[in-house]
Amino acid sequence: MNEQRSRAWIPAGEGHAKSSQVIGLDLLRLLAALFVVIYHYCYQTSIAGRDAYKFSMGAISYPDLAFFAQYGWMGVPAFFVISGFVISFSASAATPSKFLAARILRLGPAVWLCAPVTALFIVLSGQSSTLSTLGRLFNSMTFFPFGSQIDGVYWTLSIEVAFYTCVLLILIFSDFAIFYRYIYTISIVSATFNILINLGIERLNFSGQWTNLLLIRHGCEFAVGALGYHLYYNGFRLRRLIFLIIAIAGSYAETASHFPLFFIWTGFLIIFAITIAGNDQFLRVLTGPQRRLIRELGKATYPLYLIHQIVGVYLLYRLIDAGMSGYAALAVTFALIFTLTGLICRGEERIRSRIRPFINRVSERLLLKRTSEAEKGGAPLRSL
Repeated sequence: MNEQRSRAWIPAGEGHAKSSQVIGLDLLRLLAALFVVIYHYCYQTSIAGRDAYKFSMGAISYPDLAFFAQYGWMGVPAFFVISGFVISFSASAATPSKFLAARILRLGPAVWLCAPVTALFIVLSGQSSTLSTLGRLFNSMTFFPFGSQIDGVYWTLSIEVAFYTCVLLILIFSDFAIFYRYIYTISIVSATFNILINLGIERLNFSGQWTNLLLIRHGCEFAVGALGYHLYYNGFRLRRLIFLIIAIAGSYAETASHFPLFFIWTGFLIIFAITIAGNDQFLRVLTGPQRRLIRELGKATYPLYLIHQIVGVYLLYRLIDAGMSGYAALAVTFALIFTLTGLICRGEERIRSRIRPFINRVSERLLLKRTSEAEKGGAPLRSL
């Protein structure tokens, strides 16, 4: 029922069949994750006060790579854009219970495996007390958005969960068509906020973490992905294009305040657009095994992102402290982190397969009544 309603708002002839895999987005995710890894290993290890500096004991520096590596943080807003596209796709044909279960099964197992490993390395490094580490571990394992996390990279999870929560509430209380009204709203709000902040009106940023959780700061990036999905799957309309332009302007204000960043962000957006527009052609030239490999690489980016910083930097420090040259230690660290990521991926799948029936049942019981009420509620909204 709810799946039928979620599709019904698309006018006849406007929606069109597309592959469920946008192959280039998996590669883009991998590239974004590698950018973030390089940023932490080759740039932040030399920036006092950062986690990477702290767990490398201030003993690691890659000046030859620093100019390139300093822009690796832009992999994070790229993740948000890709997430906006992917979540729009998955939510458009999902019941509330299926959406909730899918998000739990996607986010939970990797965190439940990665966070304890990171906690162990924190204790081994002697950089934090066991009690403090346990508190941070609890925050991360339960996705609690406030307080210190087990690793600084976990700050993005609270933003992702906030976006998922908004989508879930829309699916519960309304029709999926409302989702794009929400996206139009956050495009305007987020773009306005970021442009004004960029112009120097810092007093607007009075609420700290709440600007993240309410998607005021990063909402425009999710909107770029969501509206990219809307245009590609549901067809061109002037309104959709206008709001996409607004969202893109906001994303520039948030990420690309000077020339190198402007150039990098423009490159990403162009590649993102080509990836979506050329998906059918890309799929035709790839074999089934090649598609599956790329899909697995895309899925591996999430645990790679979670595990790489503290664990990887501490391993890097230990290798250099043992007498290995900086670049040899960097290569070995990459190999070790990729291997660990592969093991975590296997563990994720085992956990996911074991808890899936339970998560599905709980999600259905939690949301069955509300979903039934929503399905009784009115006709689908018109296309936006």
